[in-house]
Amino acid sequence: MLKLSGTLDALSLPRFFTILEMLSEPAQLLVDLSRVDFCSVSAVRALTELRMRDALSDTAIAIIAPEHVRSVFALAQQQPGVTVHASLSDAAESASRRGVRSLSLAQ
Repeated sequence: MLKLSGTLDALSLPRFFTILEMLSEPAQLLVDLSRVDFCSVSAVRALTELRMRDALSDTAIAIIAPEHVRSVFALAQQQPGVTVHASLSDAAESASRRGVRSLSLAQ
């Protein structure tokens, strides 16, 4: 699980992508935004386009986001393979319905 906090915008995205580059092509990626205070539309678009990155092209991506962040996701066009959930339990339930046994990511 990758947990983010604070502000997620154009200034913080380079650090986020640097961290993603350190991952070794995970089968599942869970991004927890529950402690994000602000998320820009450009950051949401970058998150919804994660599967377009070569290292994540075959990765199932689930995002946990509070209501104020989910409302920003509603403004951006969703990409296939990226889902947004209100809680970890919602994400885990969705994963189990898809046959995914684990939503974990080494930090």
